Amino acid sequence: MNDWFTANKDGLRQIHERLVDRRGFGMIGGELYQNVADTDATFCKMNIEKVPGRPRILITVEDDGHGFRDLTHAWTMFAPSEKKNDPTKAGRFNLGEKVVLSFADSAEIYTTTGTVIFDESGRHEKPRRKRKCGTVFTATLSCNQERYEQLITYMRSIIVRPGLKLTVNDEEIF
Repeated sequence: MNDWFTANKDGLRQIHERLVDRRGFGMIGGELYQNVADTDATFCKMNIEKVPGRPRILITVEDDGHGFRDLTHAWTMFAPSEKKNDPTKAGRFNLGEKVVLSFADSAEIYTTTGTVIFDESGRHEKPRRKRKCGTVFTATLSCNQERYEQLITYMRSIIVRPGLKLTVNDEEIF
């Protein structure tokens, strides 16, 4: 299929930088949490580690939800969403992980319909590498100390969906 449009990662990041300036870098973690909260997951485990000696973090989010029903949604913005007619769901425009990906140096999404790897040479699809349930999202992001602190503070302030256990760096968030 020859799509009419493509999105430039750096241009997308410019837009998201404006949002981060207004809302704080914590919105990055909030987007990842919301993706999990919109599923049937019972846990969301988030680890945020500083990369020693570099203005970077490694963020890993794991859940036990139904995973991506369509792996192409990992990189397709504004794809028709199964959530659009459900007012209890936040992710109706298929943007959440793309916000995070726009800040990433590299990333991997490992889910029930396959794996997609994003790195300096582009996107690499591994449709046979699947999980039985849930998703693991891993990314290395540009992040200075101030943004790291905003992210941790934001994650500690999230109101967790009933029935979902959220841990951030092994600390349970209530």
